[in-house]
Amino acid sequence: MRSWSRPDPTRGAAAAFGLCLFLISAADAWCASPALEYSVRHVDTRLEEETWLLDAGLDLEPNSESREALESGVPITVLLEVQVTRERVFRDERVRNMRLRYRIKKHALSKRYMVTYAASGKTRTYGALEDASASAGTIRELALIRNADLIPDHRYRVRLRARLDIDALPSPLRPLAWLGSLWRVRDDWYSWILTQ
Repeated sequence: MRSWSRPDPTRGAAAAFGLCLFLISAADAWCASPALEYSVRHVDTRLEEETWLLDAGLDLEPNSESREALESGVPITVLLEVQVTRERVFRDERVRNMRLRYRIKKHALSKRYMVTYAASGKTRTYGALEDASASAGTIRELALIRNADLIPDHRYRVRLRARLDIDALPSPLRPLAWLGSLWRVRDDWYSWILTQ
């Protein structure tokens, strides 16, 4: 007569827990440095025809893992966030929030880098990743806010930051990117006062 044994439920749970720990440690190792470093070269806000415009230049530097993914044909999306806030005693009030998306992809045949501006769909090609990154980090004549929308005698601040858009990654890479804490949104905004 055969004897049947019941599977041990704790064995499967332990294996699943071990797999989760492995994925988390692998993600942290993969994301040992921020996925996208940036520094601000210049910013300029000016009033033209009753509208505040922004020109800015950022140096964008993908980390080695992001570069490797790009070289392997995985497109990355750079997200530039711009905010206008009104300064208040306890908490600043967000007046305007804008997001600019630039998709960078290496063409498999030509080996050139293509930068596509998501809002217009326009694409430009570059021979080097540095040139493509410089294009994605350039803002020209972005309409920030109408002067009529600003309350007189209040201080307004413009804030700018850049990051990789995790939600734009291919589906298999998203869980690893979200598990790696260093892929998340950086809180170090570059900010300056909008001079009226």
